[in-house]
Parts: sequence; structure tokens; C-alpha cells
Amino acid sequence: MNHHGSQFSSNPTFVATLSAEASIISVGANSFGDPSATALARWDAVGTVFQSQSPSDNALIGGNVTVRTNGVTSFRADAEGSGKSLVSPLD
Repeated sequence: MNHHGSQFSSNPTFVATLSAEASIISVGANSFGDPSATALARWDAVGTVFQSQSPSDNALIGGNVTVRTNGVTSFRADAEGSGKSLVSPLD
């Protein structure tokens, strides 16, 4: 996700055009309130969102997120802190 998921870092047209199966947001405690609920909802509507930490207290949500690909037809994303994962063949 762009700019730690700030409210104006993406718009519905951009997100719909990308139609990302997975998005990763690297964020920790901050005074800006990022990621915004609006940005999270946009990305969550098109795919799986992986988030590293809580913006309020740095608590681990997903922790380290690893993405592996065969470079052509598939990928796997795993969040070490939450156990969340996504395996997807690419078209």
C-alpha cells in the first residue's frame, strides 16, 4: 500500500485498476492514524491485506510478511506474526 495506507494515498479507481490479490502495509505506531480505515477498506475489497504492526501501539499484527513467487505463475504470501497466508496462481 502506498504511503503506509494514508487516506489519500490511493483512490477507488487506482485500487480497482490494480485489482491486487494481496497488498502489504508496513506500518507502526504513528500520530497520523495511518493506515486509514478508508484505505484499508478499499484494498480489502479487492484482495487480502497484510499489515505488519498496529498503528496505535506497535503490537504485531502480521509481523514480517514474506512473499515467494516462482516468477511466472504463482505466489505465496505469509505473515509470520498472525499465521495469515495466501497462495495464488497467477493468470
